[in-house]
Amino acid sequence: MSIDDEIKSTIINEVFQLFSQEKFQEGRILLHRMYLKYYNKITILHTKRILIHNLAWVEDELGEVDSAKIHIKMIRDEIENDIDYIYSNMLDYCLILNLYCEIFKDEISIDEYKEINIFIANYHHESGSIGREYISLTNVYKVDKRWDDILSLIKTLVEFNENEYFINEILEELAKNDMEAFNKGKKLLNGGEGNV
Repeated sequence: MSIDDEIKSTIINEVFQLFSQEKFQEGRILLHRMYLKYYNKITILHTKRILIHNLAWVEDELGEVDSAKIHIKMIRDEIENDIDYIYSNMLDYCLILNLYCEIFKDEISIDEYKEINIFIANYHHESGSIGREYISLTNVYKVDKRWDDILSLIKTLVEFNENEYFINEILEELAKNDMEAFNKGKKLLNGGEGNV
């Protein structure tokens, strides 16, 4: 088995299993060991992306923000130095940009944050993923406290019978930022009118 296949297999079969059991520290240790042992030997950028994306995500979850920043910036820079990779793996690139915004949310400018999320929303719009598109638009709208626009997104997702995961993600953002809008969003989800 190649190094790339071994890393992918370990992440899918072991790390994701640990994450599903909320054993984040154990998953981080496994990812970090693979990073130290294999990173410079990995020949496929997609494999590097999977390894570093998951490592940075779990580090951020565990409050190891400085390490998460180093890793997400490293893989973003590496991907952005390979334009062909971006064009053939735009979803992967958007996942990295999304995590980058999450990890650096207190450091990047509002304009950069909005620009990245609009880019991601446009990609998901073109690829037909309305739920992911609307999560990115929520990120843009929350910066400007455009709660009614976010409620309109929820209303559309409910009308299209979209996966509840996306609706819950948007509601979670509302709960963090504006409880009145959150309550209206819950009402929309339960079939009521949220005065949009």
